[in-house]
Amino acid sequence: MHSTMLFKCFFSLTAIISLLFCSVPIRAEDAGDSGLLLFMPAMTTSPLSRDSDGDGLPDRWELHGYTQNGVFVDLPALGANPWRKDLFVWMDYMVTPGSTSLAPPQSVINNIVAVFNNAPVANPDGTTGITIHPILKNQVPYVQTLGVSSSQLPPAKPGACKAVNRSKR
Repeated sequence: MHSTMLFKCFFSLTAIISLLFCSVPIRAEDAGDSGLLLFMPAMTTSPLSRDSDGDGLPDRWELHGYTQNGVFVDLPALGANPWRKDLFVWMDYMVTPGSTSLAPPQSVINNIVAVFNNAPVANPDGTTGITIHPILKNQVPYVQTLGVSSSQLPPAKPGACKAVNRSKR
């Protein structure tokens, strides 16, 4: 059970990070009661200001926060630092019909924070690592299967998976 929870947590975190880097928008009303938007607005044109640490968040936002759709997001209060890479991850979690929370335990969140903190990524302040800010927020109803089940996938075409000859390296 514990390894399944870790896999689900890792899978969810990976999906969220992928979505962050793909700049998938979210409606402000989906942000929940905190008003913190799930995804930061994408910077697809000229930058709003310098981004000293290269984390995609302009220094101005990390120092002063920003307003999106009338909602002020106080990144400094959430621990943003313009000289160290930050990654904000909103984490909703399921609750079973019997009211069992499937939220990752604090020890798992602490391990995720430690892994990112120890990443071999240089920062302008002379440190290494990424400061991940996991925000465990909303309970959502339990769903047995997320995404597409294997029964919904088309059958594999004959010869679609070719054997790899590893001896020619």
